[in-house]
Parts: sequence; C-alpha cells; structure tokens
Amino acid sequence: THSVCLYMESLGYMAGDYLELAGITPEKSFDADSWLDGDKVEEFLSVIQNEVPDINIKSIALMEPELRGWGVLDQVLNIIKSSSEIYVSPQNYLSYFVKPLNNFVWVEKTNENTVFKTSLSSEEYPYVTDYLSGALEVVTQFVETEKESSVVFWTGNVVSIEWGDQHALQDTASQVFFRQQESNSVSKKGQDQLTNNIKLLEDYFLRSRQLVSLLKAESGKKRWFKKALQRLDWENLEAHFENTLEEIYSQLDKNPGEETGAKKKEELSEEKENFTLELQ
Repeated sequence: THSVCLYMESLGYMAGDYLELAGITPEKSFDADSWLDGDKVEEFLSVIQNEVPDINIKSIALMEPELRGWGVLDQVLNIIKSSSEIYVSPQNYLSYFVKPLNNFVWVEKTNENTVFKTSLSSEEYPYVTDYLSGALEVVTQFVETEKESSVVFWTGNVVSIEWGDQHALQDTASQVFFRQQESNSVSKKGQDQLTNNIKLLEDYFLRSRQLVSLLKAESGKKRWFKKALQRLDWENLEAHFENTLEEIYSQLDKNPGEETGAKKKEELSEEKENFTLELQ
C-alpha cells in the first residue's frame, strides 16, 4: 500500500481518502514495514480501481524503480546481478509482500520459464494478484546490466513467469526461421513451432504497447516517463519488431502447403486494428 499511496499522491490524489473508504489507517499504509490484512488491501485496491478507473493496478508496481516504496526490498533488488536470482525462487521474493504464502508447489522450472501454484488466487484477490504480477515483472528493470523483460500470468492459483531479452526479439524470431530454412523445407511440426513463437512475440509486443499507451495517457509529459522510454529504446524496439515480422511473413509465403504468411499478416493487422479501437 505504501507504493500505491506514493503513486496516487504523485498524480495529485489524496491517498488518505481511499484508505479511509477501505478502513485502513494512513499511518500503517505509509509504513513499508507494516503488514495489513489481505482482505483490507484487496478492498483498498478495489476502491482505487472503482473511483479512478483509468488507473491500472499492475502498472503501479511496474513503476517501482521510480516510486521506491518497497523499503528494504528496493535495496535488495538494487544489488541483484540477474533477474534469474529472483525468478528461480519466487516464493522468497513474494514473501516480502505476502505472509504466509501457503501451498507453494512447483509445476515447471527452466532457465526461461517458471510455473508454480500457491494458495493465493486471482479469483479471490484479483487486484492483489494483479499488483503482485507487476511486482514480479518489474524485477528486470532493476538490473541495469541486462536487457531482459518478463511476462507474468496469474490465473487462479497458477503463476507463470516467462522472461527473455526484449531487445533480442528480432534475432530470436529470425533464428527460429533460418534454422528451419537450412533444411530447405519446413516440417509441419517446425511450422507449428514457428507460428507459436510468432504469436508469443506478438503477445509480448501488444502487452508492452498497451502498457506504454496507458502510462502515456496518465504521465506522458512527465520526466520520469520520457526517461523510461529512452531506457527502453521504445521507438527502435517497435521498429525492429515490425520489421522482423515482415521478414518472417515474407519467408513463410515461400513455403507451399502451409497457411501463408500473407494470411497470418492479415490476421495480425486485424488484431492491431482491434487493439487500437479498444484503447480508444
């Protein structure tokens, strides 16, 4: 709640008003070392979302490098050398936010993907888990020496964390294609895998674009926002992503017997148009 209150105050809102509606005393909420009942925190976030619909709860956590509202955890994140230090043991990281984190069970654990189950459900605590998803994703922003990005899905009791280098999206997609091109033919299995990779890249990009659009509407003229876009090299990232897809779709057109790249490109254009309409 401390971080959320700092964010609300930065936008000119009186955080105390929303705390009062949720039955929380300002003294405890502004103390990063205090613990609050989970139901109270969920109610507080719900009040904010209902009273100020334009605010995205997850995006508040994603701005933690600027807000610095997590107390000692901010210091911990500043000294990690790789986001994998957090993602390989997410239960330890989440313990800074939730106590106790019951029934933690591993589902899958690889170098680029972590899936686990916990008793904290997005069905029971939709806003709390939305914030925690952002808290997991923002870890990569604290590591200046790496260019990783991550995507977190919190569905029911299952949490999935996927991470990879956002500035290497172009190379990753191209390598997938050219490794298959070397055999002068693309098998059905390989085609399906390539399609899945493209859709995954599209999903990452559309989510990033949505977040940037939401933040731009709220804080487009603020210095910290412009600085964040510069750190992300957002314009180049957009250009590289689009060019990579163009290249892959063009190559897919050369593979007979499969759904053509032109058709896939047309579907992507429709998705982008619908996406824009939704934002409007």
